[in-house]
Amino acid sequence: MSDQNQNRKRLGDVLIEKGLITESQLEMVILEQQKTKQALGVILLREKLVEEEELLKILSKIGRASCRERV
Repeated sequence: MSDQNQNRKRLGDVLIEKGLITESQLEMVILEQQKTKQALGVILLREKLVEEEELLKILSKIGRASCRERV
């Protein structure tokens, strides 16, 4: 694994650091992700836990491709 990948933060961690979601909300979203196999961002948007613009901004900063699937 490259240094860049090791330094990359996980989406949920960034959202918590920014105060956009709580740890319990992240746990709920992860459980839903395990059931549905949907992307974390898709679930976050569907549950209205974050705004799409904020999610896309964070995804681009942490080097993840944005999800374009509409919910």
